[in-house]
Amino acid sequence: RLHSPRLFSLSSLQTKMNQLMKASAKATLDAAQGLYESKFLSYPRTDSFYITENEHQYLVKHLQNYKKFLGIEEVQTTEIRAKKRYVDAKKVQEHHAIIPTKTIPTPARFAKLSKLQQAIYLQVLRTTVAMFAADYIYEETTVMTGVQQLKLKSIGKIPLQQGWQEILRIKSKKKEAQTLPPIVENEEAEVELKSMEKEAPKAYTEGTLITAMKTAGKTLDNDEAQEILKEVEGIGTEATRANIIENLKQKHYIEVNKNEIIVTPKGITLCKAVAN
Repeated sequence: RLHSPRLFSLSSLQTKMNQLMKASAKATLDAAQGLYESKFLSYPRTDSFYITENEHQYLVKHLQNYKKFLGIEEVQTTEIRAKKRYVDAKKVQEHHAIIPTKTIPTPARFAKLSKLQQAIYLQVLRTTVAMFAADYIYEETTVMTGVQQLKLKSIGKIPLQQGWQEILRIKSKKKEAQTLPPIVENEEAEVELKSMEKEAPKAYTEGTLITAMKTAGKTLDNDEAQEILKEVEGIGTEATRANIIENLKQKHYIEVNKNEIIVTPKGITLCKAVAN
């Protein structure tokens, strides 16, 4: 059973749009700010994934209008009670999660938005509506195959209830689990083994870097540095992380090549100077 994704904070929206469209953190912030100024989205500079009861009731009131805009009026959205996964006033500080407003763009107005703004609006709208749909339920079968001293795991999944995935289909880079053939316990099987070299860690994208900045400190060995970053909740804030990245790019400490962030020789020199 899988619940629908959490509502968006600015950082998670920046991460998602970089993943979907290779958009920079600043581009996503600017586009979301434009949607806010057009009164299509709520205030974007937020670090919260939650809304309060007031916003929840507001969304329920306009739910059918959102579904009509998305063309999914036939999809069931009967889960209208406030769930703690999304609605928790105690976890909302200055601003709640990014949600749609009652102002829905007309087709003509939507067509005039930039491609990034269109994608952001649809992503936020679908994620918000998915909150009211049933869980995605599947049956999972795990088979362990013994090869000498090794144990190999095979997983098969069969969807039983699509739920929110009818609204917001999540594309995974991981291989989808296949439906397994009928298997009897202790049945003999042929196995082809291949040796694989371990790949180097993937380079950061602006999306994964935003996430790393937010959670910085959790993987540090230095206790003092960990406490400092924990106290300030990572590097930067929702409103400043995009500018920090842009500043590093403008000063040529980092470069972005095919969505991957590369540290320049100048940036390496800076890192060595700071380390000393």
